[in-house]
Amino acid sequence: MLLILLSWLYILVLSAVIGVSLNKIIGLNNQDSIITFFFGFFGVTLIAGFWAIPFAINGPFYLALFILTLILGVLFRKELVHYWNHILSELKQLTIFFKFLLVVISLLILAQCASPPFVIDNESYYIQTIKWLNEFGFVNGLVNLHVFLGQTSGWHILQSAFNFSFLYDRFNDISGLALLLGNAYAIFKLNAFVTKKETSKLNLVFGLFPLWNVFFFQFISAPSPDVAIYILSIILLHQFILCYTNYSKQAFLAVVLLSVFIAFIKLTGLVFFILPLILYKRYYIFTRRTTSILVFFGSLTLLLFVIKNLIITGNLLFPLQGIESLKTSWSLTDSVETYFANYMQPYGYHLSAEAYEKASIILRLKTWLFAPMPHGLFNTVMIGLLVIMPIIIKKFFNNNAFWIIYGIAVLNMVLLFYHHHNTDFSFHLYYVFHCF
Repeated sequence: MLLILLSWLYILVLSAVIGVSLNKIIGLNNQDSIITFFFGFFGVTLIAGFWAIPFAINGPFYLALFILTLILGVLFRKELVHYWNHILSELKQLTIFFKFLLVVISLLILAQCASPPFVIDNESYYIQTIKWLNEFGFVNGLVNLHVFLGQTSGWHILQSAFNFSFLYDRFNDISGLALLLGNAYAIFKLNAFVTKKETSKLNLVFGLFPLWNVFFFQFISAPSPDVAIYILSIILLHQFILCYTNYSKQAFLAVVLLSVFIAFIKLTGLVFFILPLILYKRYYIFTRRTTSILVFFGSLTLLLFVIKNLIITGNLLFPLQGIESLKTSWSLTDSVETYFANYMQPYGYHLSAEAYEKASIILRLKTWLFAPMPHGLFNTVMIGLLVIMPIIIKKFFNNNAFWIIYGIAVLNMVLLFYHHHNTDFSFHLYYVFHCF
C-alpha cells in the first residue's frame, strides 16, 4: 500500500504540472482542481502515445517526461503554487465528516489496489497490452498475435506511462487513482451543497457518486478502461449541465477535452461528442473564440488514433472491419476479421452464431435481458431506466440539459441493440444514466 501511495503522489504532482500547463495553453486562468488532474492525465496520454510511435515507453521516456515536467514547473511556478493552495483550501473547507469519509475511501481504495486483481480482461489482454508498450511501444501488426491487442486503449497508454516498469512490475493502479479523484470531485461538490456554499441540486445529485464505490471496488485493481470512462463521464455530464444552464469557458473546455479523452480511451465513448457540439452551437457567440483549441486537440487526438491503428492493426477504422483499399499488408486477414466480426455480435446476446442467425428479434432481446450476471442485471436495469427516466426528469429535473442526456442514452441503446459488438455497451449506457 505504501508503495502504491508513493507512486500516486508522484503521479499527482506530475499530472498537476501537465494539467496546469494545459490550462494556461488553452487560456484558462481557473479550472476545477480535480478536472485539472484529469487534464494532466490526458496530456500525458498524448505525450506517451506519440512517444510510442518510434520508442518504447520505458526508462528514457520517464526521464524525458520528468525533464519536461521540471521545465513546465519552472515556467508556470506561480500558477502551480496557486493551484496547490486552492486544493489545500478545498480540503480545509471540508466538514469533519467529509474529511473522515475521504480518508476512509482513500484507504479502502489503496487496500483494494494492493490486492490481486480478478478482472478476467486484466489477464487476457490488459497487462499484455501495457507490457508491449513498455517493451516496444506501438508494434507493427501486433493485432495478428491476438485481435484484442489491437485495441490498445488510451487508458493502457496512460498506465504504461505511470507504471514505472523499469523499477517494479506491479504498479497498474491508475484506475484506483482515477476512482479516488472521482470521489474527491463528488465530495467537494457535496460539501459545497451541505455547507450551503453552492446550493444547486446538481451538487447533491453528483455528490452521491461515492455510493457506487461498493460496485467499482472490484474493478479498480486492474487498469480497466470502463472504470475510467465511467468516472470521466460523470464529471463530463456534470460540467455539461452546468454549462448548458449558464455558459462558462471553464465548463465548456472541460466538456470538450474530457469527451475527446473518453473517445480515445474507448471508441464507444464517441457518443459523448454530441455534448460539446450542442454547447458549441448554443453559445456560438462565445465558443467560436475557442474553435482553434477544439480543432487542435481534436485533430491531434485523431491523428494519434489513426497512427496507432495503422501501426498496430493496419486498419484505420479498427475495431470496425474498415475499407479494404485503406488496409495494409499487416492487417488481419479477411477470414480472421470476418470470424471475429461474426462471433462478437452473437456473443453479445450469449448465443451461438447459428442460434443468432435463426433467432427472432424478440428472442434476441429476451436472451440479452436474461444474460448471465452481471450483464443480464445491467441490461434489465437499463431497460427499466429507459422507461422510468422520463417520469423522474419531468418531476425533478425538467430542463433541456437532462432531456438531451436522456436522448443520448436512448441513442446509445439503439446502437447497443442493432450493433452489439460486446456487452460493454450496456456498461456505457449505465454511465449516462448514473447522473440521475
